[in-house]
Amino acid sequence: SERLGGSLALPSTDSDSNDIDRNATHLGDAIDFALRQLPGPRPAAAVVMTDGVNTAGLPLADAAARARTLGVPLYVVALGSDRPRADVSLDDVLVEEVIFPGDRLQLEAAVQAVGFAGTPARVTLKSADADADAVLAATEVTLPADGESQLVRLALRPTTSGPMRIELEVEPQAGEEDAANNRVELTIEVRDRPIRALLVDSTPSFEFRALKSLLERDPAIELRVRLQDADADFSSVDDAALRDFPATEAELLEYDVILLGDVDPQLLPRQTWDLLQKFVSLHGGGLVLIVGERFMPRSIADIDAMRPLLPIDAAGANALRSDSGANHAVRIQPTPLGLQDPSLQLGETLEESAAIWAELPPVLWSLDAVQPKPGVQVLAIGVPAGEISGPSREGEAPAEPPPMIMRQYVGAGEVLMHATDETWRWRWRNDDRYFARYWGQAVRRLARGRALRGVGSLTTNRAEYEVGEAVTIRARPRPMAPLAEDALVVELAGDATPTREIHLPREGRYAHLFESTLRGLAPDHYTARVTSQGDGAAPLTTEFIVTAPPGELAQLAVNTIGLTEAALVTGGKFYTAKTAGRLLEELPSAQPTAIEQLPDEPLWNSPWLLAALCVTLGLEWLLRRRAGML
Repeated sequence: SERLGGSLALPSTDSDSNDIDRNATHLGDAIDFALRQLPGPRPAAAVVMTDGVNTAGLPLADAAARARTLGVPLYVVALGSDRPRADVSLDDVLVEEVIFPGDRLQLEAAVQAVGFAGTPARVTLKSADADADAVLAATEVTLPADGESQLVRLALRPTTSGPMRIELEVEPQAGEEDAANNRVELTIEVRDRPIRALLVDSTPSFEFRALKSLLERDPAIELRVRLQDADADFSSVDDAALRDFPATEAELLEYDVILLGDVDPQLLPRQTWDLLQKFVSLHGGGLVLIVGERFMPRSIADIDAMRPLLPIDAAGANALRSDSGANHAVRIQPTPLGLQDPSLQLGETLEESAAIWAELPPVLWSLDAVQPKPGVQVLAIGVPAGEISGPSREGEAPAEPPPMIMRQYVGAGEVLMHATDETWRWRWRNDDRYFARYWGQAVRRLARGRALRGVGSLTTNRAEYEVGEAVTIRARPRPMAPLAEDALVVELAGDATPTREIHLPREGRYAHLFESTLRGLAPDHYTARVTSQGDGAAPLTTEFIVTAPPGELAQLAVNTIGLTEAALVTGGKFYTAKTAGRLLEELPSAQPTAIEQLPDEPLWNSPWLLAALCVTLGLEWLLRRRAGML
């Protein structure tokens, strides 16, 4: 105590009982109170024994800055364990909200863990209904290191319609204090409504016949076809055949997906192209463009209404097959983006899908010199059969593989384009299996734009966050009005935070999904809003809270970083339980401090003192006289 030269105390809660939260730790306030408001001289140093967790009041860093201003170094002894609270959690779950029976429902989530790095864990997808606890899908994951996340994917194919409640769970680990965040419950709407598709071509090519046979056999699809070169009585002998292409907007809106093969634009009504443009961009329709030997894509590239729908620059593509195509074996290989896309998933896992694509028969003709427009997603490329990537001569850079499957978002809808008309070759030795799986998934995805009309959502990955945590906002706007090609504008406002605009870019892998991650939000109650889309409906909104600082049990580990910085900033030192023995030797020496001051004594008012002084002076005079000094 002599070396400290002072004392340390906490503020009394009697006088400020209304201002102090008894269920919180005011570490910063306690340090500041001891240095500024306690009576007595300023201490030479302050010893702080704590875990460093400050849950209310003045932040620890601010208290350290004030101590530095006063010239008081902090000698900090960390008490407790620096091991974070063991926990496993699920976060950032991503899944389609509306699907059709038989669709591949792919669910993605991030598994996060603290204190279980390298531990195997089982992730299961189960039915959340009380009368059905069956496991629908499961996978094994290795729990990641602290602060990292492990992406997990599960898939299933619902066959019955109606709301489907499912629960995703990562198994709890021994030592977890809170297993509530190990599971997430979701509700998926399985719509029992047939997908209406229209297949149009000029001639009965192999691709046309294979697609017609496949889609007619799919119980979830109602198919109509229009063959331009067919006989006049074709529509009377084939129930799926149409005599004419839909001539009005109302007739075109009877369909969800339109597949355009090598059509002759001269044999279609003039208003067809304007109607197609509105069908996609305004009404959320899905459009498939399949190149052909005579017309597609060059013959429609000069049509004003079709230019926004074409994912490629078709100016250099010749209309004749011999000039615009390459007659050699090309294997279609998914890009990394395409391999993660649900519509290109031909197997149960990404590895299995990649292996299946590698074994599919090659196509023998594809469009050359294809240049995708900016913003177009290339889902698959063409590589020479038997090779992994495009060949290159010695000393030359590898040739850029041509795109084979491309996707482009246009307003509320999307366009899928194939740079070949020979996917029918995939049926060889595969019993139609992968040809049917790919096209079934592609048509179902394209149909969701029309199926979701009038339905929209705006969500966050959680309802409550702590300061410093990332907030993910996702929007699925109602596809009833034209949308931005690359981003959706969301207004974000807090109770005490000014309104600002957030731009949500398209996520890409999921239809009509916009997503953005926000960081650095201040503590507040926030409301996000997608303004009116022109359909007259109420705007989409969602709310979330950012809280600070964390609660008493939110952080159980010692705040080593914060305590170390507080000691260094003030010129003090940081100690652990093992090194605290050096504390007394390293504390600075304090200046002597008066503990008590006695009252003044009135010496000059005493007659005896005056008499003694006179006698002393008289004796001095006599002695000096005798010595001859006077």
